[in-house]
Amino acid sequence: SISELETVSLTTKTDDQINNNKPVEESVKKIKKVNETTNEQLAQNLTSYVLPNEMDTDIKPAIEKLAKSILSDSTSTNIQKKVERLFESTVCRELLDLIKKLHRHTNANRQLVFDILSSKIGISTLLLVTRGRLLLLNDYEPLTTSKSLNELKEKLKLEINRSLESHIQAHNEAIKEWQKKMVENPSKEKYRGPRKNFRLYKTINELIIRCIDRKLETMTILDSDSLELFIHDHIVPLWEKPGWMTAKYVFIFS
Repeated sequence: SISELETVSLTTKTDDQINNNKPVEESVKKIKKVNETTNEQLAQNLTSYVLPNEMDTDIKPAIEKLAKSILSDSTSTNIQKKVERLFESTVCRELLDLIKKLHRHTNANRQLVFDILSSKIGISTLLLVTRGRLLLLNDYEPLTTSKSLNELKEKLKLEINRSLESHIQAHNEAIKEWQKKMVENPSKEKYRGPRKNFRLYKTINELIIRCIDRKLETMTILDSDSLELFIHDHIVPLWEKPGWMTAKYVFIFS
């Protein structure tokens, strides 16, 4: 399933840490272009990654084949051209093939494979996983017609509004229960009430993936910071009620 492919390079934070982040600072910070990584640095990074023996026969050749398709003399030091290769038909087929082969492996080993691939080609694990998710999604549930980013965002907003009210009602009920417990036992859970927790169910999750992938096609600066900034400025505001979603949460759980 698509949800099994996790953005494992991100460190999961507690709800308090997520809520304490300052989105205003995120939205105004300057995005710096990723430093070009030399081949020597890539080789050094690879020394810390070792594939399990059971991955040597099929996964290792698939990694090598995909890396060779992405890298060439013209793309070896150009991150933009490397990412553009991720949208070429041959590379798409090879990346999708690798993802399907990873289906029977553990999440930890999937993470390892994408970390190795990232080190080999100089594209962040997050971008590779995001692209891979969309390819897998289209393979099982292809769009009948191509949709623009704005069309996808409108559809996502409708899905969010459709379920947001039920989330708010459930949260209000949880607050009432918590307040009742506080009256009965004031010392218990004194400083923390129920948190707002919006569940990113299948349809919403898939639309987020499609929005991010559509944005990747037009981004001129391709790194985790610029992708997170896009999510903060264009995806999070689709939750019109404040406090129900953050860019960090989308990053970790979508």
